[in-house]
Amino acid sequence: MAKDNKTRTVIIEDNEPDMNDLLQHLEKYPHIEVVGTADNGAEGLEIINDLQPDVVFLDVELPDINGLALIDQLDENTMKHCNIVVYTAYIDYSVKSFRKKAFDVLLKPIEENDFAGIIKRLYDSPAKDNDKEAKALKKNNNNLLMFTNTTDFQLVRLQDIGVFEYDSDNRVWMAHIALGKTNIKLKRNVTNKMLLKLGQQFIQVHQRFIINSQYLFGVEDNNCIFFPPFQNITHVKVGTQYRKKLITQFINF
Repeated sequence: MAKDNKTRTVIIEDNEPDMNDLLQHLEKYPHIEVVGTADNGAEGLEIINDLQPDVVFLDVELPDINGLALIDQLDENTMKHCNIVVYTAYIDYSVKSFRKKAFDVLLKPIEENDFAGIIKRLYDSPAKDNDKEAKALKKNNNNLLMFTNTTDFQLVRLQDIGVFEYDSDNRVWMAHIALGKTNIKLKRNVTNKMLLKLGQQFIQVHQRFIINSQYLFGVEDNNCIFFPPFQNITHVKVGTQYRKKLITQFINF
């Protein structure tokens, strides 16, 4: 895990006491940020695909799917940068979990020493995003080289990007470009974390949207209103969990 950024974490657990126990333990670690929770596999899979977290605490016995089977549904690019910690009361799942390339297994009820050990290993482990993945976006001064597939690319000025939008059907981020007739689809290994590193003007306002705050006029009924040339983009929502951070960053920008 990177030591200079929050470790973005998702919890998928259908038992409320177990969920609360895990949340209470995670609260002790300021470098960890819980960005999403789910009590079933379908919702959990959607959250993982949308948020592309660094760590997922995954219960095995979910109401709609076995957690280990859910791991099989994660695409290759997600598995390259996301560490899965299997959260279970059954030690028998340990071997199966590691065969699924889980990072670790956390047993219920949580033992403080075991939990601290897992967090330390997460924190000390090298980031899964390697140089090859980072080359999916190459920033040069105020220009961005976007590789749209193996051979094709497009050079775009950062100031000409108004919104990044996640296409959940195709599992890719798209860039809304000033005067562009079509949106640019980025490679599937591009994550929201990469996009947010492009500059402090880029702020995530929803699981599906990252905006260029230079074009933000305001928010009305939880919808972003943009200055030209992005005034026709009217569907960008502000998520509840992002609203406070947006206001703070927007005021301080």
